[in-house]
Amino acid sequence: MTAQVDPNRGQALRIALAAKLADDGALHDEQWRNAVEGVPRHLFVPAYWRRGPDDKPQRIDRDDPDRMMGAYEDEDLTVQMTDNVATSSSTSRR
Repeated sequence: MTAQVDPNRGQALRIALAAKLADDGALHDEQWRNAVEGVPRHLFVPAYWRRGPDDKPQRIDRDDPDRMMGAYEDEDLTVQMTDNVATSSSTSRR
């Protein structure tokens, strides 16, 4: 079963991310800000991996009620693990 997504929560998270990126100087153009505020990023990252409290990789998937939060953080998200090693991420920092 997939957790229900509150569209208002997604919108609020997108607006908060856009504000953070703008405050950090990463968004220099209103069109980019509009894109960050308008694109539902969580749809592109249905699951990802994070370090759990025991420092081991923990899969965050569609059924996790807090999954959406990760998609709207200004952090790389590991989307593939091989033998407990991150082998792919949702973003790449320059």
